Amino acid sequence: MKNIQSPLRANRLGNMLLLIIFVALSGYSTLYLTGCASGPSDPSSTSTIQITTVYGRVVDETGNAVMGASVTCGTGATAMTDANGFYIIKNTTITSGRALALAKKVGYFTAAKAELPYTTGSSRVDLTMMSNAATATVASATLGGTVTIAAGGSIVFAPGSFTDASGNPYTGAVRVAARYLDPKTKTFFDYFSGDDMAQTTDGKTTSLISCGVLRVELKDPSGNALKLDATKPATLSFPKAIDPNAPAVMPLWYFDETLGMWKEEGFASLSGGMYTGTVKHFSDWNLDYKDSTGYGFSSANVSLRVVCNGVPVAGVAVSIVGDDAAGKYFVHAGAKTGPDGRIHFLRYPYNRKTQINIDAAKNGGTFYINAPIDVQVADGENKDIGDISLNSPCPASVSGTIVGCDDKATEGLVTITVGVNNSYVYTKDGKYAVQAASGSDLTINAMDVNGNLSNTLTVPALTSGEARNLDPIKVCGSATSTFIDITVGAKESQAIALSPDGSKLALYTISGFNVYDAKTGAMLSTGTFTGQNYVNSMQFSTDNNKLLLSSSYGGGAMLYDVSTTTASSIIKVAGVSGSVLSDDGAKIIALLAHGSGVDPDLNIYDATNGNVMQTLHPSNINDSVYSFGYDRDENAIIYADTKNAGIDRVWSIASNSEIRNFTVAGSPYSFFSSEDGLTVVATNDYKLYSCYATKTGVISGKATIGGTNGTRYGNPILTKNNIYVVDQVSGANVVRVIKIADGSSMVKLLSGTNYVAGIAASRNEHVLAASSNSTIRIWQLQ
Repeated sequence: MKNIQSPLRANRLGNMLLLIIFVALSGYSTLYLTGCASGPSDPSSTSTIQITTVYGRVVDETGNAVMGASVTCGTGATAMTDANGFYIIKNTTITSGRALALAKKVGYFTAAKAELPYTTGSSRVDLTMMSNAATATVASATLGGTVTIAAGGSIVFAPGSFTDASGNPYTGAVRVAARYLDPKTKTFFDYFSGDDMAQTTDGKTTSLISCGVLRVELKDPSGNALKLDATKPATLSFPKAIDPNAPAVMPLWYFDETLGMWKEEGFASLSGGMYTGTVKHFSDWNLDYKDSTGYGFSSANVSLRVVCNGVPVAGVAVSIVGDDAAGKYFVHAGAKTGPDGRIHFLRYPYNRKTQINIDAAKNGGTFYINAPIDVQVADGENKDIGDISLNSPCPASVSGTIVGCDDKATEGLVTITVGVNNSYVYTKDGKYAVQAASGSDLTINAMDVNGNLSNTLTVPALTSGEARNLDPIKVCGSATSTFIDITVGAKESQAIALSPDGSKLALYTISGFNVYDAKTGAMLSTGTFTGQNYVNSMQFSTDNNKLLLSSSYGGGAMLYDVSTTTASSIIKVAGVSGSVLSDDGAKIIALLAHGSGVDPDLNIYDATNGNVMQTLHPSNINDSVYSFGYDRDENAIIYADTKNAGIDRVWSIASNSEIRNFTVAGSPYSFFSSEDGLTVVATNDYKLYSCYATKTGVISGKATIGGTNGTRYGNPILTKNNIYVVDQVSGANVVRVIKIADGSSMVKLLSGTNYVAGIAASRNEHVLAASSNSTIRIWQLQ
């Protein structure tokens, strides 16, 4: 592999792939902090709020980034986390005054977190994912069994109490993933789903005081989800809470992802030092009790301001610890002060001892106080405890403006890095002012909302309390020239594919395939096969561990495990032309050609054994069509009608029937975006591309390329915002990136060749790749 020198510093991508950076600080960090534990929200607000940007980072239990997690927030908007675990969702609508984000990835429990939207119209929602690896096995499901949870608690299953995902009785071994969240631990809120907001059995809204959570998932040995038979409840046991206010009988609550909050169902009673109750299904089960006023909210509020030498300090993480004779049983993950240094905790825990703390570990070592501050309030009391003075050195501050290529102020993000610690600020009008540690050199980077990056600016160490105004930082896309080349030799590359998060790249040659690290070019896995016809497409599963190869010339579909250095074959489905892999890698949707004029079927195959799970009968399609799309939003197939030119059809998998069709211009040969339901249609001259919104049939954008060869060496790639095509400029083939919205484009050169064999783009649009007969070039776009 040959590295191409970037004009940016080596750590620049690591810092500036943070598409999502820093909380847009507001004057309030309105959090409900109460009892054993709680989370942020303001349930009194029921308005619908349009949010410009929701962004954040997803990490695992060790604090490492989780790549390829699917994050949703608001009205169905979805984003994939990048190699640094960051995501960004624009123009989503949230309800009930809460920005609730859900992160999903194979191998983890679903992470859910709710935050109040900031008054600036953007919100940061960070999530921590917990492994759902099996912690125990019920050897014979017909006999039931008991699972003891290492951190506390247990589950007792009745005999014959399991079903498969469709509700059919299941009698095999059951792999149980069971984890207990203890309110005494500092990580409690890292994994606590949503916030304190909940719905009672009578449909009323309340807030919760949590005394422990059990997270449980059931799977068979192949990883398929199992369910609990509702007629045979399981018995859950929670450790006794050390909170002296915890009653002998407490309601049970499960987290309802559709509702977006906890929902009351059943109760648990204290006996023998354990709270025990029964449940009829599994998700996160929360042991919570109501305060002395019954279902409702505390009306106590606490305000404070963080200062250093009397000057307000923004972005300081403040934690709340419940502390009484029983010990410290509640630690809050932390909320940050606003631009004026203030923070306002709504519905503060009342009639109990608490401590407010500013912990260095929660503030990157920059901010801290030497001793926590004791606070106690009565219900209905509004207490302003005044200023809290930092014991840490006072920070410095930098300010300035970020501008685009036209030197005009632009919306974007500014990153301040000191050693391994980062701080971030979001600016709507281009102007920024952010506090940073004093006494150390700073590196500053900027990014606009389209992912264009600045060069890295180095600022010599500032003194404590110093305020320095910087020259404008130009954000002009300089990082888009950052790329690596992987030399593959004369292997006659046939197809390439990027994983959804852009971290891995697969290359198919006539004799096999290789999987590379898309950041370093290192070989990760290799696979071989014989007697294979031309492979026209490849696709990774969302967890990057499986790779589907599809052939349109009788070779069928082949699924491989690429998680190890030597790839292993999982299954091969013969006789299909064109296939799509489900995100979790569990199903293959493939076109089954019958020949002799018989219309083909679309079969859904079990990706573990190749068995047919469902057969679809789409209308007006022949076996010459091998390019079709999967609309994840509607669980539907999109394809071109090959018997009626100019018609595209959307076919429901659930009902095995057509949802709708729409007319397209030019050639019916179509390519599809499975992420947002758009279709890109190439006319016969391969020069004009029209993008249709499949839910309306309305053209959402057009683009024209200038060459005569068009897609001669590869199909166009469609993502949410761009079309990627092979074009011809001055006799050489190039990759052209075309914005769907306005048809504007830029050229990406694959130097040293005028032959482009294939192109690929990551689903999150952060990475672009192209291959020739000897080289793969990988661009880091954001």
